[in-house]
Amino acid sequence: MKTYTFTTPTIIYIAGYGRSGSTLLDILLNAHPLIFGTGELTELFEAAQADYPCSCGRPLSECAIWQGVLGHLPAHTTLREAENLTRRTETPRWLGGRHNADTAYGILWRTLFQAIAHQTGARMILDSSKNSRNTAERTAALIRTTHLPVYIIHLVRDPRAILYATFRGSNRQLEQGHPSPARRTAMLRVLVGWMMAHAAVERVRTTFPHIPVKRIRYEDLTYDPVTTLLSLGGFLNIDMQPVIQRLRTNASFEGGHGIGGNRMRRAGPVRIRADRTWETALPGYANWLVWATWPLARRYAYDLWHHPSRLRKT
Repeated sequence: MKTYTFTTPTIIYIAGYGRSGSTLLDILLNAHPLIFGTGELTELFEAAQADYPCSCGRPLSECAIWQGVLGHLPAHTTLREAENLTRRTETPRWLGGRHNADTAYGILWRTLFQAIAHQTGARMILDSSKNSRNTAERTAALIRTTHLPVYIIHLVRDPRAILYATFRGSNRQLEQGHPSPARRTAMLRVLVGWMMAHAAVERVRTTFPHIPVKRIRYEDLTYDPVTTLLSLGGFLNIDMQPVIQRLRTNASFEGGHGIGGNRMRRAGPVRIRADRTWETALPGYANWLVWATWPLARRYAYDLWHHPSRLRKT
């Protein structure tokens, strides 16, 4: 097994729930010369086995970046073994996860992060895997086992917007041009997932108080990206001007070499726009369902009584 003792990359982890703008944030931060945005890195081994396309457009087997990274897997570790180890470590115990392989998991992922830094020259590796059903324990596992510096960006979005995204159909259906509105039971599951994902982040924050955490809202990112990026620059202790200058010149952003993510990453050049369609298109019953999220929604400054333009400032 080859290791890289000459570099210790910093992990920037985008935590939270899906459909909250993590792909957009990943693409923006990837434009910084010190940061490499990996997309949903937890999916790397599954994607490599299926030879899914990298966001650069090439299959992973033809992408020089990822082939170089995967060439440094720990000795005698297959993609399937790496995938199985990752899933059973990152999945909560009550869903069948087993957290008794910390040493092997830590070696695997420390090696991968170091290989990415070596391959790309980046000092910071951005992982937008979030905290969904199968990755609820990923943040804690990386902190506990890799012994690499970790910064957590806790990304939140109005649960009503999440419901509308669910109502329209899955990302895969939308990418294929076949939207399929979700049933009410599916929307309830999404609300439960939203609460559990953010509860997992709050638990990490309590369990590892030494780990720096910065919460940002999707709405703030899209309505005032410059201020949000300046705040993130202070948090990460880097100058965000290279990204901000691109915004100020109305330049587009490319998808880079990300794994997974929504269709935005594969749709060509990206520009920031605030998605407010849900404010008028969300079904009436969904406005009642969303009250299940009230305690956390209130914590994140979402006033479910009022129009989104009256959101309280964080």
